[in-house]
Amino acid sequence: MNQSLNSQNSVLACLTSCKGVLNILIGICAIASIFASYADNPLWYQLLKPLTTILIILLPLLFTHNQSSVFSDYKNLIFIALIFCLAGDIFLLYDEYFAFGLGAFLVAHLLFAFVFFKLSNSKLYPLPLSVLIIIAIAYYVVLLPNLGELSLPVAIYFLCIVIMCWQGFRLSFSLSHGNKNATLVAIAAVLFVVSDSVIAANKFLIPFAASGILILSFYWLSITLLANLFSGSKTAWKLDKS
Repeated sequence: MNQSLNSQNSVLACLTSCKGVLNILIGICAIASIFASYADNPLWYQLLKPLTTILIILLPLLFTHNQSSVFSDYKNLIFIALIFCLAGDIFLLYDEYFAFGLGAFLVAHLLFAFVFFKLSNSKLYPLPLSVLIIIAIAYYVVLLPNLGELSLPVAIYFLCIVIMCWQGFRLSFSLSHGNKNATLVAIAAVLFVVSDSVIAANKFLIPFAASGILILSFYWLSITLLANLFSGSKTAWKLDKS
């Protein structure tokens, strides 16, 4: 029995080390992608941007090491959500496919929101929802004069990111007190919203030089956090039933 336990511990230690290496590779690839963008090297940027997201997708795909993993319960949804993120990345490389990119990320937001919803307890937590709605409406009103024919798609997208972020906060508040995943889920949800907000500001308000680094940094941090969280043990997702 001790030999079996030692073998399992060795496997877990190896997986943890490999997971750390993959996270480092993600960081290197992300930095290289951002550098390629600012160095005006479109070929390398078009290669490195989707490659970074592909590496992130590998986290829950490769490191679901036992049947009790959260990812095993929601494997298809998480994987599909990340695939839609990858599709969105590729579409947004080309201005003429902006609407397709918007649609791809919209589906990803809804899938993430559904997983957050399924993992949360039954409490609604209306305060974060109210705050998110107020911020979203105010921001949409500012953007509206410049949206043109995209006014309806952007409104629908805003609704979806509000739902995703609210469900992220619901899951965060649902987790047991002291659970580090609680903070990380909320941070991931907010980072995704901030990234999308910067995209909107850069495209519809005032383009600014630092937008690329902010958009990509917040976005990749968000989905890397989610990918790491959903490749962990199910015991890390114990809910607060109080």
